[in-house]
Amino acid sequence: MQEAAAPRISFVSLGCPKALVDSERIITRLRAEGYELARKHDGADVVIVNTCGFLDSAKQEAALLTAKRKIAEVDAAMLAAACTGKKTSLKAALSDQRVVAGLGNIYVCEALHRALLSPKRIASTIASKSGAPNERAERLVGSIKAVLNDAIEAGGSSLRDHRQTNGELGYFQHSFQVYDREGETCKTPGCGGIVRRFTQNGRSTFWCPKCQK
Repeated sequence: MQEAAAPRISFVSLGCPKALVDSERIITRLRAEGYELARKHDGADVVIVNTCGFLDSAKQEAALLTAKRKIAEVDAAMLAAACTGKKTSLKAALSDQRVVAGLGNIYVCEALHRALLSPKRIASTIASKSGAPNERAERLVGSIKAVLNDAIEAGGSSLRDHRQTNGELGYFQHSFQVYDREGETCKTPGCGGIVRRFTQNGRSTFWCPKCQK
């Protein structure tokens, strides 16, 4: 009885360089075991798509590290100077990449909450008329840096089930103080307020009206 021929296999590699390296290793192994590799997909019995499952989280981690480097250069004086005379909300100012580059919506909400500052507060109120930083600016810069550090340590804040480049899940979303916690009790010690959500400049803003002023 004639032995059945091994299936012809075609490979497609998508995503990061790791996927390409892995594909080459797999192809070499298949050839060694007698499988025939088809040059075109339509001539193959089996098409294998190898994609990098770490791509999205790798981008997120890179973005966090880039943001951290940029934020490290920002101090209270620089932040106050950027907000001097601005009539927009503090949330809108922080979301403006020309003011603070690399700070996303989640981290803005979390930083404002840690600093106990309302997202509705006028941006210019963190500076004097001359542009000098006040206590609010000092508090806010410290909160921004703390939030980014915590996010990096926890592996990011993806709301989807993506993994880090080391294969572990990111857990910063489990440490959210206000983001995505609408209707829940505020975590600020002694507050007891309720987290609220509203739309601001087309993005969801989460905050505690009781302790954020």
